[in-house]
Amino acid sequence: MSPHPYLADLPVFDAEVDAIAESVAEVGLLHPVTLDAEGRVIGGRHRLAACAKAGVEPTFETYDGDPLAFILHDNAARKHQTTGQRAAEVGLALESAGKRQNRRWAYGEAKENLSDLKDSRLSQCGLILDHLGRSALIEVANGDRTLNDAYTAAERARDDAEQAERKAAIEKAAEDDAREFVTAKDPELAAKVGGDVIGTYREAMAIWEQRNAEEVRKKRQAAQDRRDAVQRLGSYIRAFLGGWETAKNLHANPLRDEVLDALAPTYRDEFLRIEKDYL
Repeated sequence: MSPHPYLADLPVFDAEVDAIAESVAEVGLLHPVTLDAEGRVIGGRHRLAACAKAGVEPTFETYDGDPLAFILHDNAARKHQTTGQRAAEVGLALESAGKRQNRRWAYGEAKENLSDLKDSRLSQCGLILDHLGRSALIEVANGDRTLNDAYTAAERARDDAEQAERKAAIEKAAEDDAREFVTAKDPELAAKVGGDVIGTYREAMAIWEQRNAEEVRKKRQAAQDRRDAVQRLGSYIRAFLGGWETAKNLHANPLRDEVLDALAPTYRDEFLRIEKDYL
């Protein structure tokens, strides 16, 4: 009897088989092994192995419904595994059934059979699958590592991948900018990119910059001046908005008269005009 593909990577524990085999040898198999409509094992793999070990002919029953629903329901009844192991087995079965799509669980009707597992556990399993692969989740199911340990490793792998993606994006943007720059400034130099001497447009841009250091200095200074001006004007706007809010409420401030008296006449008159016209 072969297991259903949804169970192909799930472990069979020798200690559990041995315990069941002792019972089977003494009283026989009390609960039949469950098969799907195609004759594949979807429940009772430990009982089937125990029967083989005890030399007892197993009995079978057929489940005509959704194999995944049965497998998930059957998983909820297991007591010899940790919650992390059970969550890992559920994650493996769901992934085998195509329920992991675009790094999200697409449970569908399967969700009805997962009420005993916290969503956070299954989210951990999903991250492990996405960044460490099935082998890591199989280790959890086997009890070779904890779910939390694998999840922590998956988080690190995710963070490393995201950092690598950000770095690649920055490098690509820099290369695109360099290509546009060099192509516009020196087409002959741009045509040499990709050869034995100049590998990238950024290298070509560095060559151009060396040849045109003064122009580059002026451009960089102009760019810096522009950035400084933007920041300066932004600070003015922030100060203005903060002052505007204060000015709107000055009429209710008990210090109003003292504040106005402390201002130079030109500032006081201008404020009173603005207050009258806009506030």
